[in-house]
Amino acid sequence: MADVTGPISTLPGATHPTPEGTMCDFHADRPAVTRLQGETDSMGCEMHDVCRECAEEHRAESRNRTGNCEWCEAKDEPVTDARDYEEGTSGRVYQVCKACKERQAKRLQAEAQQYDGHNDYDERDAWCDRCQGLGSVSCYCGGDNCVCEHNGEMDCPSCGF
Repeated sequence: MADVTGPISTLPGATHPTPEGTMCDFHADRPAVTRLQGETDSMGCEMHDVCRECAEEHRAESRNRTGNCEWCEAKDEPVTDARDYEEGTSGRVYQVCKACKERQAKRLQAEAQQYDGHNDYDERDAWCDRCQGLGSVSCYCGGDNCVCEHNGEMDCPSCGF
């Protein structure tokens, strides 16, 4: 395990820069290309330095994750990580289904409109299975240590952001 943090607002699976010369936590003979955020709760998270193979394996597992939604209790649904922002930006991480994630996005948009009368909501923001509604994906080069033109993140090729 690469590191343990204090409270953090990013969700599990987020990528962070890997210190130069770091080796993969799971393959000691391979250089780490990114630092993945692992188990996360209100107290902080675990970070894992991973090689390209481990990063791609994690990405595939994340796309195909199913379980029970902790908000609506739907069973055996594709789930993703989410926070209830009323509990704070570094509060508990929930496993939620696509429908609940979309309802949260619409509720937050309606709330934002109520306060500022301003609507910059784009239907594409609601959900994308590839980027999980974030609009970007990691290129797995390592953020600040990136060696490609994407500098660690690139627009999601599925939803077109």
